[in-house]
Amino acid sequence: MKPAEQNIAIIALQDDAQDELIAHLQRHFAESGEHGFHFIPFDPKDDASPAGVSMEHTRIAVGEGPWQRWFVAQETATGAIIGHVNLKAYALKTSAHRCLLGIGLERNARARGLGRKLMQTAIAFAQAQDGLSWLDLMVFGHNTPARTLYESLGFVQTGIKTDCFRIGDTSIDDVYMSLPLRSGLPS
Repeated sequence: MKPAEQNIAIIALQDDAQDELIAHLQRHFAESGEHGFHFIPFDPKDDASPAGVSMEHTRIAVGEGPWQRWFVAQETATGAIIGHVNLKAYALKTSAHRCLLGIGLERNARARGLGRKLMQTAIAFAQAQDGLSWLDLMVFGHNTPARTLYESLGFVQTGIKTDCFRIGDTSIDDVYMSLPLRSGLPS
């Protein structure tokens, strides 16, 4: 383990860290599109971009409505959040056996194994929930490092939406991937 990684903890988001999470998301979103590499499906400068995080959804029991869970990579010395993974319920009750995963790391936190640790934490949480059978995510088609990580953790591609997003003159495919959390599920 590199000395820098010894000072980073992967933990469940605490109520008092909401402002730090929002600051992390703002830094992370601002990096999308730098060097021509987009990883979020909106322009951070757009007024319609996601604005914040609601802690009330983190208090809802899994399977009981619009629940969410956040796990973060947090620098132990400063409290700064440099990465996150979140799980959230789908809107329809008929999809309550599935949840959607989102993950993001600031540029200086990438290629250090933190994405894998965040993913493993989220997968372990999801596997411990009796009502969940599938973990889903979406990733841009050109994001080879992320797709390689997800495949190494057992996610399989289940679909692709060609030209799903257009950011400026860039057309972006969205790849759908899923991980079965139980054996014997339909494939």
